[in-house]
Amino acid sequence: MRRRRLALLATILIGGAALAAPLPVLELDGEGRRVYALDPPATFTYGYRQSIYDAPVEEHFRLESGRLRLERVRSPHPAALEYFRWPGKVRPDGAWLSIDSPGVVEEELVIRVAAAGQQSLRTRPGYSVYLGGFRADLVRLRGSTRPLAVWLPLWLQQLD
Repeated sequence: MRRRRLALLATILIGGAALAAPLPVLELDGEGRRVYALDPPATFTYGYRQSIYDAPVEEHFRLESGRLRLERVRSPHPAALEYFRWPGKVRPDGAWLSIDSPGVVEEELVIRVAAAGQQSLRTRPGYSVYLGGFRADLVRLRGSTRPLAVWLPLWLQQLD
């Protein structure tokens, strides 16, 4: 009987710990706050159209301890990458080009919202959030965590 109680207690404690485990999210503050679940690798992509060269650009980030680490930038237009003036070489990356970040880490991104459809966040393959849907000129993007019990419903809302 005592073993069963201990096994039940262990199961409850393990289950409670799993539900409380922190998982990555993005918080977007524009006019109101929206929270989006990230898959556990904690990566996301900010995509936009670079205004000087009128070229698409993707900035690839990883969430690390609540901070945003820019890992690389991609674009089909080499000048859009050279605009960053980073050391290192621009290299082929599929049909596009890319350059690795020299270790840029930010607490938050402040994004000036442009025309609808010009800027997006891809929080996982197949799921994008278009920033033109915000009723604000500026959107602040921060990384954070939520317990599994909160993260899972957010993630399920993002399923297509």
